Amino acid sequence: MKLYIYSSFLKIKNTSYLLVHILAALLFPLLLFLYWNQRGGLQSRTVLFSYFQIVGVLLPFASSIVNIQLKNLEESSGKFKYLLGYSQSNYKPFFAELVFLWLCYCIVLIVSITIFIFLLKTIGIVVSLRLLILISLFYIILGYIAYMLNQIISYLFSTGVALGISMMGVIIAAFCETSLGDKVWFLIPWAWFLRVSDTLFNQQKIDNTPLMIIFVISIIIVFFHFLLFQKWNQDRLISG
Repeated sequence: MKLYIYSSFLKIKNTSYLLVHILAALLFPLLLFLYWNQRGGLQSRTVLFSYFQIVGVLLPFASSIVNIQLKNLEESSGKFKYLLGYSQSNYKPFFAELVFLWLCYCIVLIVSITIFIFLLKTIGIVVSLRLLILISLFYIILGYIAYMLNQIISYLFSTGVALGISMMGVIIAAFCETSLGDKVWFLIPWAWFLRVSDTLFNQQKIDNTPLMIIFVISIIIVFFHFLLFQKWNQDRLISG
């Protein structure tokens, strides 16, 4: 597993992939802090809520882009023959690729939120550590499902279609923030981030039924992911 993850890192270290993640970790919290600081009258709960809402909106599209980028890098290296040629299991290399993408996301999220909290502290704003840890854990767990879903989409469809689906996901997630999504948000993985953060920040209660549906859909995605890549044949690849 470590070898595959390290191999993924070697593939991206001289590409824009690494630079984009570094810039996202450093610039996003800084720009958001400057925006709120310029507005004045900061409240810790409101500022933190805006941070996670923006991440929740952008993540479906951002995770799609990095999945496509890594897929294209692998495709250009001999249509996955190098990736699959040294493994007895078709699934393991793709799972390692998923873990690599998810770890990159986790690192960016942790670094970014740490910088943001530090900047807030410099102007006397203290954030609830319990709330921060709780919502960060939710975003890390849900992020894994989001990256898994987008990996499936990026390998099943061409680049244009995969990006189109992710953009639709962003729009649908935004609609689900309104009353239109009250009865369907738990059926749409792209909407989970916004609704969960909304619930936690407003200290609302989620019924057991939506939670069970989220769990079942997550299991279905995991199962389909395994089924797809365990039987993967590089000749089925749809190029961008």
